[in-house]
Amino acid sequence: MDKIEYAFGTFSTNENAVPVPENLKPKDVRADPVAKACVHAANAVIEKTGFNDLDALSIVVVNREGCASHVKRISDGIARKVARQGFFARGGPQTLATYTALALGSHGATFTLVGDESAVDIALATAMHMANDGQSSGVLMTVVAAKEEGGFDAISALIPAQTEDHACGSKATAFNNIYNELVTVYQMEIGS
Repeated sequence: MDKIEYAFGTFSTNENAVPVPENLKPKDVRADPVAKACVHAANAVIEKTGFNDLDALSIVVVNREGCASHVKRISDGIARKVARQGFFARGGPQTLATYTALALGSHGATFTLVGDESAVDIALATAMHMANDGQSSGVLMTVVAAKEEGGFDAISALIPAQTEDHACGSKATAFNNIYNELVTVYQMEIGS
């Protein structure tokens, strides 16, 4: 029985001001700190594995709040009657996945789910299905959360595309192993 291969990359900081990832600098440096944390975790797993089929890579991100600090910045600006741009383009949770796709240069399916631990379960089931559908080179799934003392924890799982059918036990084991790693970010989160 063939084993489904996967790998992880992490990013953690105690600072709310996350540095701009190098591969975002020539493209767009305005990303929300939580989106930058996603990109750093994604970069870590890509660098660790040497994965290079980025064009067809799909991106899935899960967190509780989306880009909350950007929404607050826009809202505060509106309250002070200061012009703000990009609310609709960059003010929602979708930017967590789209900034990761922008940084990596991927053109696969890209979406963000906002929710609790059950969202991790749903997103991972979707990601594993996408990795097996023959349309992508794999899926990069990231879970990111705010830390109680400030800053962010993020972990990315790279699930390469599968070209063969695998026995249910192998898929179930891979799912459980990946889920257990990803959900640790939520278990370290504020209020857990």
